[in-house]
Formats: sequence, C-alpha cells, structure tokens
Amino acid sequence: ARTPVNFGEYVAGDLYYPKGAKGPLGVVVWLHPYSYNLGYNGAYMVGPRIQQFLPEKGVAVLAFDQVGFGARLHEGPRFYDRYPRWSRLGKMVRDVRAAVDLLTLAGSGQNPRPSEDEPKGLPPIDPKRIYLLGYSLGGTVALHAAALDPRVAGVACFAGFTPMRTDSEDKPTGGLRRFWDWHALQPQLGLFRGRESELPYDFDDLLRLVAPRPCLVVAPRHDRDADPADIERMIAAVRPAWNDRGAAGNLTYEAPDDYSRFQADQHELFWKWFQTLGRR
Repeated sequence: ARTPVNFGEYVAGDLYYPKGAKGPLGVVVWLHPYSYNLGYNGAYMVGPRIQQFLPEKGVAVLAFDQVGFGARLHEGPRFYDRYPRWSRLGKMVRDVRAAVDLLTLAGSGQNPRPSEDEPKGLPPIDPKRIYLLGYSLGGTVALHAAALDPRVAGVACFAGFTPMRTDSEDKPTGGLRRFWDWHALQPQLGLFRGRESELPYDFDDLLRLVAPRPCLVVAPRHDRDADPADIERMIAAVRPAWNDRGAAGNLTYEAPDDYSRFQADQHELFWKWFQTLGRR
C-alpha cells in the first residue's frame, strides 16, 4: 500500500507499507543518489524498487525527492538566491529530520486518544525502529542526518563517501569539487580547495557520532567517486568508537569487488544486515 505524506517545509513523500499491517512497523527512510530527473524512483534500481522490496518483507519505506531532484528539480537552480546562508546538503539533512518527526508522531499515534497534531491515515509505526538507507548522495545525507539525530536507530550507507581530507583534485574522484562546484551541495568547502587536510570535519567524525548504533558501510572497490584504501583506513580508525562501548558488532563494513550500483544484490545485502538488528 502507499500513502502520500507531507512534512517539514511542505516536502511531499510517499509511505509504502504492507497492507493490513497489525503490529508497529519498522521504517526505512530511503535516500536516493544523484538522480536529477527521476529522484527517488530512478532507473538506477533495476528490477523491483526498494519501496516494493522492503514492504514485501514487512518493513515500511518512506521515500521522497531531495531538494533539486525529481519533482523538486526546480528548487535547485535558485536555492542560494533564496537561502544565501544555507547549504543544499544542510537542507537535505533538515528534510530527513522532518521525516523522522513525522514518523515519530505516527508512532505516538499508538495512543488510543491521539492529539490533533498527530498524522492520520498511516499504518502503525514503531518510533524506536526508524532507520536511514542511502546510496551515493543519499549515503552522504544519511550519515550526516544519523550523526545529528539520536532518534535514528541505525544507518546504512552504500557508496556514500570517501574521506574528504585526503580527497584532493589530483585524484580520479575529482576531489571536493563534487560538493562545492559540480552539485553545489556545500559551497563553503570551496574555501578549502588545495588545503583539504584543514577541513574542520570529515566522515570519521560523523561515524563516531553514529556509534554505537548499528551502521552498515558498503564501499565497492571500483566506485569511481571513492578511494577504497582511504575508506579502509578510516573504518579502522573509527572502530574503537563501537568496540569501546561494547558494540563491536554494530559496525559492519563491506568492500565488494564491484562498482557503484544499487540493484537486487544490494537490496539483499541490506536486508541481510537489517534482519540482524533485532538480535542485537
């Protein structure tokens, strides 16, 4: 089943869920890659979409187009004219947190006498089982949002990052230009062109903020936007954030001999990981 939803600053999305669900459902917020024309429902998912795959397994999926993509394509070109002190990445994270607000309110709807502020017409939601799943750009957004919002129970990132402080422009990835130039996600990162090592934060900081919650990082070895050796070193450096809290099993790192994609194999990999969460 599918129910249209609206949250935050009039962000439209869709909640997919198994029909006739009785008990409170876990929810996955799906965050799409750089799919400008189609947004969350892009052709990058060959075969069943994730919003079909997971509800068939008994898990709800909240999906929406991020700012500047899909149905929100025209919000992109004039974004900085309207919000000169914002960043598009910051707005994306804000929208994710607003989606979590919606799902948390839906979960509070288990109250037999819900207030007028609680969303109506949604299936029963378990507010303690709200997870983020992102691919490519979506993975970047997912890690930022999970780091900043403790209500997120866990996060899965597929081909979502490469360490920024070592991502110089002489690398095949193109360096940080993807953030401040190609996609205009974080303009102020352009101030660190040629001195990337001086960046005030990196993905290791985000990962440590996610800890000790469950986190899946999938970094294909042939991802053109990443340096696999740098990622491996970063994962090794952040593992103590989980180990020292007695949650060593909550950080899962996969480096398949594959290129960057999100298709049936990746759906199954996510589901295999997701199934273990209830046993932790």
